[in-house]
Amino acid sequence: MKTLITRTALLATLLIAASANAQSDARTWQLKKIFNPTPADLNREASGRVFIYDGLRDTDIEQALQNQFERVGAMMFVRTVVTGRSGAPLRDGTSGDYVTEDDDCD
Repeated sequence: MKTLITRTALLATLLIAASANAQSDARTWQLKKIFNPTPADLNREASGRVFIYDGLRDTDIEQALQNQFERVGAMMFVRTVVTGRSGAPLRDGTSGDYVTEDDDCD
């Protein structure tokens, strides 16, 4: 029984770590798309396409709004992660999930 609990705890830890890495990879990819768009990205935006950025931090979005103002019309942000004064993402005290904002336009 003790071995089963240990294996379960190890698996849970690995899944949490994998999820954190996936979130980090998605954030990195999206930040690259905002701040270093390819010519193809810019052409899609010029033709009217909008890219939906999912789960970026509020500080990332603020920087995008200031530095990429001419492209803001081609950006939509959902599930924005709220950060504290230190810039670290805030976590819900009950669930442990990141605190997010959304426009509630369901």
